Amino acid sequence: DGTLTLLLSHLETRSIPTDSLIFSLLPFGTGNDLARFLGTWHLDKQAAHNVMRGGHLRDLVDLQLRGQPQLLDVWDVVVATDDGESEVEDEGEGEGEGEGEGEGALRQKMINNLAVGAQAYVGGDFERHRTRSRVFNIAWYVAETIKWGLFRRLPPVSVAVERIEGPGEGGPVWVTVEQEKPSRWKSAHRVVKFASPASLTEDISDATSSLIATSAAAPSRLLVHQPIELVIQNIPCLWGRLLDLWNKAQTGSALAPMSPTYPTHGSGVVPTDPQYWNPQSASDRKLECFVIEHRRSYIRKELALNRTDLARVGQFREGMRLIFRTTNSDNTQSVDKIREGDVTVRIMIDGEFYEVKRPKWMEVKVWRQITIMGPPEG
Repeated sequence: DGTLTLLLSHLETRSIPTDSLIFSLLPFGTGNDLARFLGTWHLDKQAAHNVMRGGHLRDLVDLQLRGQPQLLDVWDVVVATDDGESEVEDEGEGEGEGEGEGEGALRQKMINNLAVGAQAYVGGDFERHRTRSRVFNIAWYVAETIKWGLFRRLPPVSVAVERIEGPGEGGPVWVTVEQEKPSRWKSAHRVVKFASPASLTEDISDATSSLIATSAAAPSRLLVHQPIELVIQNIPCLWGRLLDLWNKAQTGSALAPMSPTYPTHGSGVVPTDPQYWNPQSASDRKLECFVIEHRRSYIRKELALNRTDLARVGQFREGMRLIFRTTNSDNTQSVDKIREGDVTVRIMIDGEFYEVKRPKWMEVKVWRQITIMGPPEG
């Protein structure tokens, strides 16, 4: 997956159009999220040791040649930092300097998903031990998942993320993130279904209901959790496997209940309003955003104990922008001190792991659609 996004970046740099190209992906990576989604992931245990044996590589290529082309959204990710001295460190390859005044310190294509928080901590530590052995890599990734899932403290995303906006400068503010979890929302619960306003049911505690009026004029909705991970998806894959969490979700919302007089956007579509949510597609120019609330939720979804309740944030057409904090609530100390003296956030983009110092904002915006081969019919 990372090889494909790297290739697309090189094609863009050289002004080579992709409209007339058809891409094909051989699943020789560690997670192979995209190949799993496309239905072309067919590595068995023997092939995992050496894909060149037994004609397996030839069979994979033949399968791709007979496949059915399909459209796939590709997204542009830009992470800007606060000043020219800020750094973006690739957990596996070293570090890179920000450009100019920190604008565009990191730029990368995205096809699968992006995560801020837990997944980036697990994967970032794993990258330091990556080898040429796919079997060893999978085993080590599992070990890092257990370490962070059970024994290490995962800092909440709300420490670093301040709000979610529309793409571009001055876009509408859709979500506001509090650093402290407001106790008044603790008992809020929502049952949400796709694109069905009449059947939208809300089971809200008395304490929550009494506060709806106070937020009637608010330009954005409040994130009611202090999540350990924020996920932005294009395809329904997560943690190296097919996890269709968005489409299978029956309950759950990460946001405070909407007021009946919640302001609408000029286009009439509010990405955080469940009545506008649709089933996930990889070619609809939309991003699905949700959070993993806490360690217990992380483990339950990893072990398939509960995958029907999902703390959904919204479905964003054309893209979105995360605005990062620079100071904590009392405005005196740096936030998220992963390393002493640095304001740092960990980000995963399509299996590539980064540690960003002094982040300012991160924008995910639709780039274009490509045609890629899926499995043969039947």
